[in-house]
Amino acid sequence: MIKKLLLLEVFILLFILSNAQGFSDNFTDRDFTANPTWTGETSKFIVNASGQLQLDDQGPSSPTYLVTASNAISNSTWEFYVHFDFAPSISNYGRVYLVSDNPNLTGSLNGYYVKVGGISGSADDVSLYRQNGTSSTLLIDGTDGTVGTDPVDLKIRVTRDSLGKWELFTDLTATGNSYNSEGFINDNSITQSQYFGVWCNYIY
Repeated sequence: MIKKLLLLEVFILLFILSNAQGFSDNFTDRDFTANPTWTGETSKFIVNASGQLQLDDQGPSSPTYLVTASNAISNSTWEFYVHFDFAPSISNYGRVYLVSDNPNLTGSLNGYYVKVGGISGSADDVSLYRQNGTSSTLLIDGTDGTVGTDPVDLKIRVTRDSLGKWELFTDLTATGNSYNSEGFINDNSITQSQYFGVWCNYIY
């Protein structure tokens, strides 16, 4: 049976607070081409009737991505809402790039991202990774099974202080009122950012 592109239906609301040049976008203007401007594979995304950024690709052209300018990294908080209409798998999952030095999220870059799903079976989790070039290193291994159900509906928060302490939180109520820590780590490998983005991997 062919899966339709509710396949990786990802809704993201983001609020990035920083002493540097962060940004916020709740997509209520129904537009991701301005205030702020998102670039990348723009033809594969829409803002839906609920004012949420949504993947809308009808072809097997995965992975795909969108980015917007963001220098936020020191003393920063990233918060976003994620919804999948399916249980993630090795072939169907998402990444939210908190930090990147390259606007092309499918290429070589230096940055940090939150991976939602992408593990076989019921172990699907939410974890924090560092990417150097094309290699990724797991920094915070989230609780197995956090996103192992269908559908997935949660909020995620990541914080980084001025000394490089990262902490990852998940809220399975998706209200923003019930965050639980998935762990923390000190990592100062990358200290500058130029982009924030979302990256989606999916197949039919």
